[in-house]
Amino acid sequence: MNRIFKQDVDNILKDMYVTSEMKSKIKEKAYSQNNKRIISFSKVAVCVAAIFAFSACVIGATSIFEKVKEKLGNTYETGILKAIPPKENTIYNNISIDTAAAMTDGNSAVAYIVIDDKETVKRIDDTAKISKLNINLVEGNNSMGYTVESVGYDKNKDTVIMKISIDGKNLENKEISLEATDIMSGLESKSYDTKGYKISDIINENATFIEADKGAYNTEEGTIEEYKMLKPDEINIPINNDKTIYISNCAIKDGKLYVQYKYKAEIPNQGSLYFRFNSGLDDYYNMPNVVRNFSVSEKGDICTDDIESKNGWCYIENIFYIDNISQSKDEFLNTTIFTEYDYYKNVVRGNWNISFKVEKLKDVFEGKCNIDINGVNITRYSLSPIGITLRGYSENENVSMYDIDPVVIINGKKIHIYGTSSSEWILDEYKNMEENIVFKYSFSNVTNISNAEKIILGDKEIIVEKN
Repeated sequence: MNRIFKQDVDNILKDMYVTSEMKSKIKEKAYSQNNKRIISFSKVAVCVAAIFAFSACVIGATSIFEKVKEKLGNTYETGILKAIPPKENTIYNNISIDTAAAMTDGNSAVAYIVIDDKETVKRIDDTAKISKLNINLVEGNNSMGYTVESVGYDKNKDTVIMKISIDGKNLENKEISLEATDIMSGLESKSYDTKGYKISDIINENATFIEADKGAYNTEEGTIEEYKMLKPDEINIPINNDKTIYISNCAIKDGKLYVQYKYKAEIPNQGSLYFRFNSGLDDYYNMPNVVRNFSVSEKGDICTDDIESKNGWCYIENIFYIDNISQSKDEFLNTTIFTEYDYYKNVVRGNWNISFKVEKLKDVFEGKCNIDINGVNITRYSLSPIGITLRGYSENENVSMYDIDPVVIINGKKIHIYGTSSSEWILDEYKNMEENIVFKYSFSNVTNISNAEKIILGDKEIIVEKN
């Protein structure tokens, strides 16, 4: 092997965003005796020839990055985002979840993941949602808040791009692990246009009450009560068109309305249903005082402790106190009940585990300030392509700045930014309290702030220092 040639290949691969395993394969092919003729080629020819031998693998990897780049536009080209391969490229049930980009400004982090269905049969769509997602720091604090939202969908390739916004502290170069289970899609959602049912028309006068092996949870008092429940499936009133959601029983007992429904599902959180009552004058939402989740075995046995349905149906029984809705039972019987629901028709079962490191962003502008807002003295700020972090102190720990939506002026244009507030206690080198309040705001999309001019907070403003 020509030593110079080997160095050329190594240098090219060093700058390529592909997995270590793939780099090893390319090296193996490029270094083989059968490819000695490549030695006389240019560096570009070496790279092209090596990659060509594994084009299917490489295109499969880089196309994920290209999808994110296409979605995010010029923010990728300015160096704000850096595509980094995850330590694990996890495929489960022929669906892969890859990390396409991850970044942090130290205060918060953003990661873009790509869900790619490799089956020819359509299983995911633009409503795709991860049923359960756990995000943890491998190093440091494991209790981070986060939000997940779908930001892109390729219907031709059944690929979904999701943005994960992570709240944390001192996140630079920290390793983050991601655990995902069950990908749901095919959302059927109904709200105000659903059919209403007059309560007197759906009441089962001959309803059977049976003993339950587990009480219902009282949503107001946090207690367990009502060890009697309705016998399932004594009535079956279809709620949606494809008959996957039913009212399975309904009765009044001891001044309470029992409404039991079921939906076709493999897991309980595949669907949710809410009831809205109409008095004839006003529409309003009414959450149940007591709720019970259960399933029914193939033999018809009630299993209130099971987390999964035994026969493909999940049941929920809501108990409403009539006094909370009307003045009398007769008035209540003439009330109309409306159903509002979200139901995912498709579920791909699985368990995906990925870990990746968050890279420090190129532009993070930090500085000191002295601004008083709502009784909070803001002493420091940090502006990054992810968002804004304001730090300060206040004698009142319960302060809020939800009514303050910052505006960032970039190239003379106003960019609105929204967020939530959090509190943390920080001591200076003498162990005295220096700051105790932190407010974090996030851009809806990763934003190029290289030409940011100032931050406007109500009638106050901060001139951005370019450090």
